[in-house]
Amino acid sequence: MNSASNLPAGTGGGTFGGTSGIVGLRWAAPPAGGCTGGKCAVQDYMVSYFTYSGGHSTLVTSYLVGAGTADGVNLSLNLATDTFYLKAVNGYGTGPSTEVKVLLENVPVPPAIIATAYSRQVVLSWADYPRSDKAHAIGPITGYAVYEGTSAGKEETKPLGPGQYSVQTTTVGSAVDITVTVSGLDNRTTYYFEVADIDAAGPSALSNEVPATPDS
Repeated sequence: MNSASNLPAGTGGGTFGGTSGIVGLRWAAPPAGGCTGGKCAVQDYMVSYFTYSGGHSTLVTSYLVGAGTADGVNLSLNLATDTFYLKAVNGYGTGPSTEVKVLLENVPVPPAIIATAYSRQVVLSWADYPRSDKAHAIGPITGYAVYEGTSAGKEETKPLGPGQYSVQTTTVGSAVDITVTVSGLDNRTTYYFEVADIDAAGPSALSNEVPATPDS
């Protein structure tokens, strides 16, 4: 019979980054505690996701996230308020819950961009949609933040200034096609880009990262 002391402790306080449609949960691995058996190492984390309505909670889903996932998980959601319970699992069983409440902000969903390279410039393009098509968005897009770098995953933390790129918008049916031209680049150098939409509530999460190599 397994001793309760061999069960994993609760995870460290959960933190999150929430935007409309995206939640990034992060937590600290539990302390070693008093486990003395041969199966003490955390094998998985159980993430349970609840919603609340009328004073009652409803379990939406519960699943295991491997212990090797860098102590975090990204979830795609479309609800304004969510509650998560995190539990560590080792070879002896499941530890106690850590509760994390998430209030999603009303910011745009991140754009999905593509890049086309020309001589000394790169054109980034994507489609935006009316606010009614985006969960929780509260107003029209008011601007864009363009991030550039020369190594994958290492874009500058400060977006490009207005003089470093130009923006063109074209309405096609219910969509608005966005074209951003980034100029003044070096040919035969590979650049990496990410973009965020901005509305009255703030910036969206970053888009997918795209590489492009200008050439003459």
